[in-house]
Amino acid sequence: MNTTQPALTFPTHCHNIPVVQRAKRAFDLESQARLVENLIPKFKDERDRQFYTEVVQSYRAVARELRKAFA
Repeated sequence: MNTTQPALTFPTHCHNIPVVQRAKRAFDLESQARLVENLIPKFKDERDRQFYTEVVQSYRAVARELRKAFA
């Protein structure tokens, strides 16, 4: 089984995205973060739990940046 996780990539220039799209992306990322966060306790492997915890943190960080961009 391959344990290598894919790298996460996010847009770095949020100001180029229209306001409505930024708001939707922020909402979508937060929704995805909540879904992943609910699954974390079900992983038996600590490395998997740590990886997905970092995924949640990354999603939320990008969502915050998107919200700041249109605030």
